[in-house]
Amino acid sequence: MRIPHEVGIMVLPNAVLFPGAVLPLYVFEPRYRRMLADALAGDRMFAVGLADPHGMPHPIAVVGLIRGAVKRADGTSDVLLQGLERVRLVDYAAEYPGRGYPATRVEILNSHGTTTASARRPVLTLVRKLSRARARTGEPLPKPLLQSMAALDDGGILADAIGHILIENPRLKQLVLEELDVRSRLMLVTALLKRQLEQAELWKTLQGDLPNEHVGFN
Repeated sequence: MRIPHEVGIMVLPNAVLFPGAVLPLYVFEPRYRRMLADALAGDRMFAVGLADPHGMPHPIAVVGLIRGAVKRADGTSDVLLQGLERVRLVDYAAEYPGRGYPATRVEILNSHGTTTASARRPVLTLVRKLSRARARTGEPLPKPLLQSMAALDDGGILADAIGHILIENPRLKQLVLEELDVRSRLMLVTALLKRQLEQAELWKTLQGDLPNEHVGFN
């Protein structure tokens, strides 16, 4: 699927889109309504970029394809956007000439490098441990999801799936997105999962036998 040279871009403070992932969006701002209308009338694509502290998008984002869009009576829309490709933003403008909404030229970024099964094994072990830790708080990972991750033989895709599903902090998600070397990306998500697992185990220690809402009294 060909990515256009120019795309509209939704700049968000807490959302990161990964290639292959599906991101639900609620489109309500007038500028983004215009962007959505243009995308639906054209190639059905726009990008999502994480906002930096100054409200500008980070230079690496993902262009996505609109898989579904339902317009509400008030003019807002619910959208499902599926990530296609990592891109570098070029000549971003908060109000692109002739468009009236944020847009940018883009350059496609390709991942490079490979991983072996032995390199993927440690991160899958951490995924299972984190799933068990989440189960103790009533948020286990679905078994089919764990099986799907275990079946991935592409380390880059596996790291992206973990970044999308399991990494909670948007800034850390962005670090995963920006790493183009597959081996380094897998090492990064391994380190981030270890940190989350340590935090989950510390929470469990602090909680003791108290229910979640009473941890502060332990």
